[in-house]
Amino acid sequence: MSKSTSSVRNLLARQKAQIKQREAEDALEEKRKAARIAEEEKAREAAENAEKENEEEILFTVSGPIPGMEKIIAAYTKKFPDSPAGIPLHFASDDEAKQFFEEMAKLGECFLFEKRNADGTPADQFAVSVGDGTLIFGNHVTVVAALSAYKEDSPHYETAQTYLKSLGAQPQKTTAFRDALQAEREPLDATQSGPKVR
Repeated sequence: MSKSTSSVRNLLARQKAQIKQREAEDALEEKRKAARIAEEEKAREAAENAEKENEEEILFTVSGPIPGMEKIIAAYTKKFPDSPAGIPLHFASDDEAKQFFEEMAKLGECFLFEKRNADGTPADQFAVSVGDGTLIFGNHVTVVAALSAYKEDSPHYETAQTYLKSLGAQPQKTTAFRDALQAEREPLDATQSGPKVR
């Protein structure tokens, strides 16, 4: 074998070794890059999760008498075992709150809950049921209008009136009360012992 053939082989062997070394370095750099991207992704996910945890919860607190309070709290605790127990009830969204209150209303529960801001101030949103299986969910005006629609002959009239008082709305006067008031205000005719007939 000539010296030139030997030196060519050595040169080729060195070039192959250099190529392999470069490939190994490139592969290592790719691994480092992938690890860096994975770390950045993990950090971004952790930041997003922390942000979600810091989002304000939806809070609903009692605003009127609730005869079946224990049942509602038990149902809430069962459905949301990771939430703080008791009042106020904590929800992730208005939709989640509405769904829970709809379930309670369908069970015939009577309740009046008011949404609160994180600082405890009223948020002008209510969840109300008078025990007839329907949920009234909305702002003060909506809820007062819906409660005022219950007539005297409804078995849920008294509950609606109680909740109207709790909301600071003027409860409806019953017909008997209105008649008595009218009779009191009308002047008596000299020939009659009752109110003047028109």
